[in-house]
Amino acid sequence: MSGMKKGEGEGGYVAISIDGAHVIYLDSSAAAMLHSTLDDVRLEAFRGPKQWQAECSIRLLQGKALHRSSVIPSPPLAEFSLAASLSIDSSLNAVNLSLQEPVLSISHRALELCSALELPSRREKRKEEGGEEMGDGSMLNNLNVTLSSFAFRYGAEIEGVSRGLSLTTGSTQLTRKDGDCRLQVIDAAVVETGRKTAVRSAAITVDLKLPPTEAATAPVQQPRRLEASVTTAGATFVCSVPDVLQWQSHAGRLMKMRKGKRKDENGCDDRHNSLPVSTSSPLPSFSLSLLVDVTHLDCTLIGLDGREWMAVAKLITLTKNQLSTEIAFDEVWVTRAGRIPAKGVHEWGEVISIGTAIVELSHPPSGRRSLLIAADDAKIEWSEDFLQQLHQLMKRMQGDARGESKETSENRSGLSVEATLRRATIVATAREASMACIAVLELTIRGDGNEWNVVGKETRMVTGARFPAGLHLDEVLTSTKMKLSDWMEMRREYKTWKQKEAEDMWRQIRAAHFERRRLALNAAIPSIEIKLKKGKEASIETDSSAYLAWSPLLHAIGLHVLRTTNGLLSSLRARSSMDKSVPPSTPMRLAISADGDVHIDLELADYHVLWVEVRRHVDDSVWRRGASGEQQVGIRAARENQSMSWYAPVVQVEVTTPREVTVFAPSLNVEFDGVRWLTVTDVCIARRLHDAYMDSLRATTEGLETKSNKVWSWTAERLHFFVPFAFNWAAAFDEFVTVIKWVKIMGGKRAGRPADPTLAADLHVLIQEAILEMEDDPFERKLQSNHELKEDEVFECERRRQMLADHIAAHIKSVPLFSQAKIDELYANLLAKNADIYISRHAQLGENETPLVCSTWTKIELRALADESMRRDEQCIALITEIDTAAPPPSPSVEFTTMWGRSVHISMDEWIVRLRDYPLPYGLAQNLHLFGTVVAAERLSAGGRSLREQKVPLPPPWTTLAVNRNISPLKLFYDLQAESDSMTLNYGCCWESTLSMMSLQWNNISKPSRDPSPLLPFWDKMRFLMHGRLLWLSEKFVTNMLASLDPYNTSETLEWVWTDWGLDWGQGMVRCALDQHWKSSSAQLPDTMTRDYCTFQGIEMAWNCLGQPYDHHAVELCTADKLPHLSTDHDSYRAFRSLSVHVNLSLGVHADEERGGRGKPSILMYANCIRCLDLLLKTISRTNGNTRRGAVFGVPPISKKQLSKHFRNVHVSIKLPLFDITYFMSQSSSQGLRLTCDQVELVSSLVQSAQPSIDDKLRRRPQFRWTVEHISAALGETQVHVLGVDGPPSPGSARTAIPPRPLLSFSRVVHTSEKGGGASAAQKRVTVHELRLAWTAAQRDVCLVILEGTRRAALLRSMLGQHLSAILEAASEERKHYEQRRRKDGRDSARERERWEEDGDETTGEQPADLLEKLIEEADTKKVAHCEHSAELPSDSLQGISQATSDDVTAISWHIELVNSQMMLSGDAGKFVLVAASRATLSQKVHRSVWRSAQLLSKKSWSAMLNGMQNIVHFLVGYPNLARIRRCRFTRKQWIRPAGREVLSIL
Repeated sequence: MSGMKKGEGEGGYVAISIDGAHVIYLDSSAAAMLHSTLDDVRLEAFRGPKQWQAECSIRLLQGKALHRSSVIPSPPLAEFSLAASLSIDSSLNAVNLSLQEPVLSISHRALELCSALELPSRREKRKEEGGEEMGDGSMLNNLNVTLSSFAFRYGAEIEGVSRGLSLTTGSTQLTRKDGDCRLQVIDAAVVETGRKTAVRSAAITVDLKLPPTEAATAPVQQPRRLEASVTTAGATFVCSVPDVLQWQSHAGRLMKMRKGKRKDENGCDDRHNSLPVSTSSPLPSFSLSLLVDVTHLDCTLIGLDGREWMAVAKLITLTKNQLSTEIAFDEVWVTRAGRIPAKGVHEWGEVISIGTAIVELSHPPSGRRSLLIAADDAKIEWSEDFLQQLHQLMKRMQGDARGESKETSENRSGLSVEATLRRATIVATAREASMACIAVLELTIRGDGNEWNVVGKETRMVTGARFPAGLHLDEVLTSTKMKLSDWMEMRREYKTWKQKEAEDMWRQIRAAHFERRRLALNAAIPSIEIKLKKGKEASIETDSSAYLAWSPLLHAIGLHVLRTTNGLLSSLRARSSMDKSVPPSTPMRLAISADGDVHIDLELADYHVLWVEVRRHVDDSVWRRGASGEQQVGIRAARENQSMSWYAPVVQVEVTTPREVTVFAPSLNVEFDGVRWLTVTDVCIARRLHDAYMDSLRATTEGLETKSNKVWSWTAERLHFFVPFAFNWAAAFDEFVTVIKWVKIMGGKRAGRPADPTLAADLHVLIQEAILEMEDDPFERKLQSNHELKEDEVFECERRRQMLADHIAAHIKSVPLFSQAKIDELYANLLAKNADIYISRHAQLGENETPLVCSTWTKIELRALADESMRRDEQCIALITEIDTAAPPPSPSVEFTTMWGRSVHISMDEWIVRLRDYPLPYGLAQNLHLFGTVVAAERLSAGGRSLREQKVPLPPPWTTLAVNRNISPLKLFYDLQAESDSMTLNYGCCWESTLSMMSLQWNNISKPSRDPSPLLPFWDKMRFLMHGRLLWLSEKFVTNMLASLDPYNTSETLEWVWTDWGLDWGQGMVRCALDQHWKSSSAQLPDTMTRDYCTFQGIEMAWNCLGQPYDHHAVELCTADKLPHLSTDHDSYRAFRSLSVHVNLSLGVHADEERGGRGKPSILMYANCIRCLDLLLKTISRTNGNTRRGAVFGVPPISKKQLSKHFRNVHVSIKLPLFDITYFMSQSSSQGLRLTCDQVELVSSLVQSAQPSIDDKLRRRPQFRWTVEHISAALGETQVHVLGVDGPPSPGSARTAIPPRPLLSFSRVVHTSEKGGGASAAQKRVTVHELRLAWTAAQRDVCLVILEGTRRAALLRSMLGQHLSAILEAASEERKHYEQRRRKDGRDSARERERWEEDGDETTGEQPADLLEKLIEEADTKKVAHCEHSAELPSDSLQGISQATSDDVTAISWHIELVNSQMMLSGDAGKFVLVAASRATLSQKVHRSVWRSAQLLSKKSWSAMLNGMQNIVHFLVGYPNLARIRRCRFTRKQWIRPAGREVLSIL
């Protein structure tokens, strides 16, 4: 130790030197001791005139803290070593401290011992110090502390493994000068020994500006401002998440030990020890102003799975003051190691990327806190592996923090948030192969704890595959939706007759578009606003165009993201919400409105596109083509690049409480593949919990148990459904249903029907006008338009020619020398001009919009009621058994995939069906109301054989999910009643081509069966699908039959009018009254049947099947891949398919007792009725050609059997009372015939059989022939009168007055016909009782006039039909040759034309107009027409009595018997001849064939027999009682005696 020296004056010098020293401190703790060593310690002090200065230096200072109670040798608790030098003056204004290579090592045991020490708390220490205030900080104004090569080491034992942390710095300097402090650290590093975790920084600078010393005199209430700034550059972090979690767990354990010690000592939490203590000298308060600036921060994160993530920040700035805290970022990103993101491109694995961001949190002393966020180029990527790492990290942190109480009694004030994000992007990657991206050009979020408002501009959402080059954000923001207009142009360029080729071509066009696109646009919303309220009220509004698209890939990605996120978060929320009570959920109120374009797409298979459009204004003129610039809203559906879209503007959606929904749109349009097929105007869809109108209907419906139910209501002003030509709508709709089922399966819905289903909602549909249209063949429409153009052009050409001729004639009058060549040139120019005009008009010809079929419903209303009595399957099966009584009940083992029952009410004001532009409607019903019970069931075949798999493909590695679809059709079981005011049905054979085209179109609407069995005919399909009873009542039912080959003809019709018409479909009965009349071009004939009776028709059909004909439950359909046996002729309908049908038809007329009628049918006919009947028969017998069938059109020649050829046995029974027929020559003539009959009975049995075809190696249609098995007919008392015998009727008298003397009468006629017979029994037998024939001169004249008129009409028809047609054909050929010669020569003189017109036809020499006049004249003069049949008998004819008496009779064909017959021939002046016979027979016999003159001749004979014949000739001239004798013309019945009796002689 050195001594002290004194110098001159007041100065002095003192020096102390210690070479070495050891210090042991034992009182610090009972379990530890401190051993320190000092080496070369030197202390020097200098004293000057005003101050003194001291310096101290230590070459080496080291120490160790050892555990005293440790038996086993253990490492020291703490260890330190350093070399230091210190220089200080007397005023402490200049202090210099230098530490060289300081090293400090601490073990975790030292921290455990420190936590066990009883150290005085801050409150107790201040009590001991007397509450004196700390210095004002005026000392240490000049401070300089320097550390070189500082090292701090911490050792701990974690999970049985020794771990260590070390903090090293290259150079550290702390300076303070006049209140400004600066800390500079160079080459700082925190490294875990033997691990990857490390933190390094090239330079860290901390500047601290202390308040001035004058602030010490300020009042305590004003806080002293403290400014601090931290700057670092080149910071590098290598952080291993498992290591950090382990160190966090270790630190948490040490903190728990410290807190537990305090609780044990004080009996309460340490939070109470930190409460302020009232002292005489209060503590000063500081206001901190902090600025942190981090430049180029590079962090490498090592996840729990060993993957490395890299976080880079070029600049981070933190600014904090007393009122706010602000953080700014510049180019910050978190990505996988080895990937450096580029600007404008999202690299895969780039979890977070922020171009520029500012976050400001304002926390005023009083009031609401606010959070402001502004960011640019922010990108976030959702990836499953990163989320798994984050989940495990949070789970570990939550486990370490378990048991810590988070309850607080402080009431925190609310926080208002305002965030503005530009170019924000969220990318979700799924299974390392697919991605979905949402990009927003500008996003604004405002809200507090009660209300939130989110506004987005230029929002885009795309899906696609993960491209190796990354995702370009500009491509996302500029992506556009598909343009159907380009597709349609490509489709119009391709022309083909075959629908299959057209569908394949159209599919290739769509496939090429989908394959070319890199990204699929799923959302494009220029502006959207979302409002949320605390009371669970939400609203979504958009005032601009919007586009949304759904696809299976988007659904799979979204579902994967939601399920993964919810699954990870649920485990984190489980423990936190275990002890918390869940508040009851309140119903949500949602309102959605769109004033601009909202477009939603749903992708289907085969690249189809369905487009739905809703517009603000309705324009019928553009309903098919669409309109540009219109606001629209919609939805699109798709699988495997086939899409369906719904497009609509101005959509309003409101979800009110509790669970009530209202959707409204002014116009909804649906387009598929660019063709609009649905248009709905003013559509409103609502769901209500109660509806008074439906409840009142329930109260009046019998058999319903539920008093009230929820209701879905669909209302619209107009619905237009359009079926495009040659479009497979059934396949597209099937794909749409498959996608819906796929979504349900993906959502977790279990297959099969629930055992106890909930009661479904009622349905109420009200449409003011509904239209169904089928598009006609475009080629047919063009032909029709071209035909109309040419027809009009013919008249126009003739008009132009006539105008030119008039001008030429007028010009010749003024210029007589006008040359003929000039005239010919003018006519040639006119022909050329006509051609140019026709071509121009054809180019301007628009498209014909006439549909093939148009069905219109006016004010149609559908109400379907669900009820508890039809909710369960067993209840529906009981209803099926009750309704379908003919079929056996279904077996209990039968499973159903679909089953429901409803009480339905359907009403409409008018229903009209039209074909093309024909004037007559195909069907018309007015004021129709249908009501009853309907049950629908869809059966599942045993073993699931009726299930087919339909896949929804997804790109790999997604699993393609197969959807099971049942091929069994939906069967309907009904018990319905219908009422209507009037019904009209029109039909004509000339419409068959249109009906055939409609049948082809319907094949595209009705889905064909997937069962490999042969197709069922129409009647068997109806028997298989429709079951039940329909009762229909109509006041008037009209049927029209067109008797013309012109479909536009409305004059030649046969009309049947049924009044009080009733139909019982289940029983095959019809009750009505019938009026029938003809309409022709010449005259409209009056009614032909009276209206004072009712008719009864009964139709019974017996189906001939291999099995039970009505057991449709036994039919089990099967898919092609699940056939029960390897067979090429599989038929699931084998036992149910009908081989033939037996029909029993009965028709009767009964008197209407309520109206007092006798039930007397009457027929009034005219001569032209025969012509109409002949025309009708020709029309019916006309063979119609095929319509778009054959190889040219790609339609397979599927033979469809006709129902008329399916009949086998037909039994007809007719019974008519008081039947009369009246026939007149014309409507103005009084001459005619009338037949009256008391009763008509007819019973007939017919059999139809197919004739064997000829074996000539040709495919021929089978020939069917009807065979009469039995006929039995009977007529009661019958009379035939000749009308008009006494001349024209007097004015005011009826022309149908019956004369007193009939022409023919008999009391009864019986006709029987049996198949077979023989030589002893006749096949056809006719028996006539009391036949009376009176033939007078007046009756003869009238009958001859009627016969002559009929003969002349037949003669004219025959001659006009043969000879005139040949003449007209020859004339047309001559005209054609003349035109060809004129065009060849190039000139046509007027003289040649006049010569041709004067000479006429060289072949005939007569004009067609003259021929008609001559034919009429010949009909009056020539009484005999040429007949091809010779009247002479052949020379080898068998004649004579030998033919009648031969015994080689094989059969008796006819046997006619007259009983008590009389015939009278009356002359003038009472002269007449009477012939009577008691019995007369006439028989036709068939003999064996005879070989005569090398010919095999058939042999027939007629034989007659008279019994009791009497001939009486009367001359009554001069007889006194002439009038009395004239009244008794015929003799009495008892006077006619058989042969051998006495003959009564009169006069």
